[in-house]
Amino acid sequence: MGHSAAKVVRRLTRARDEDRTVRLQFLGRWRPTWGYVLALTDSWVVVHALTDGYYLDEVALHRLEDVERVDKDPVPDFTRRVVGGLAVPVATFDADPGATLSTLLRSVADRGQLVMLHQRVAPDHLHVEVGTILGVRKKHLVLHAMQGDGTWAAAPGRRGLGRIERASVGGRYLAALERFGDPAPVRDTDA
Repeated sequence: MGHSAAKVVRRLTRARDEDRTVRLQFLGRWRPTWGYVLALTDSWVVVHALTDGYYLDEVALHRLEDVERVDKDPVPDFTRRVVGGLAVPVATFDADPGATLSTLLRSVADRGQLVMLHQRVAPDHLHVEVGTILGVRKKHLVLHAMQGDGTWAAAPGRRGLGRIERASVGGRYLAALERFGDPAPVRDTDA
C-alpha cells in the first residue's frame, strides 16, 4: 500500500535533512531505488542511488508524482559506515524547492556529463536515450545523443521536457560510455 503524498514528502524531507538512506517505491514503472535524497523540489526528487547493496552509483531525478512509498533504512548506522568506508562521496545537488525540470536539467548540463533520459513517447512505450545536453529552454532541451556503441548521432535534436519521466547522470554505465565512447563532437560556438 502506498503512502499519501504528504507522507512521501515528509519522509523524503527527513531523509534529506538527516542524511539517511531511504527506499523509494514507484507507481509500477520503475524498480525500487535505495539511496540518499540530495534535493527535493515541488515536483522532483533527486537521489544518489545505491546499487549492489552499498555502492553509490547514479544520481537520478524522479518525478515526485511517481513516488508511491518511501521506506526508512532498517540499518542506517551500518549503511552510513559501509558507504563511508568505501570512500566514494555522496554527490551534491542543490535545488530550490520551486525548481522546475528545466532548472534541474540546466544544472545537469552545467556538469558537462552524459545524461540518460527516460521519455514517455506513448502510453505503453518509454524511450531511453543517452547524450549531452547542449541547451535547456522552458519546454524543451537540445540533446546530442550517443548510441549504445559509443558513437554519436550525426546532429543534435530537440526533446520535449513534458515527456521526461526520469533523468540520471553518473553511474557505472554512463561512466563507461564517457570513458570508452567516441570523443564528443566539436561544438560550433559561433552558431
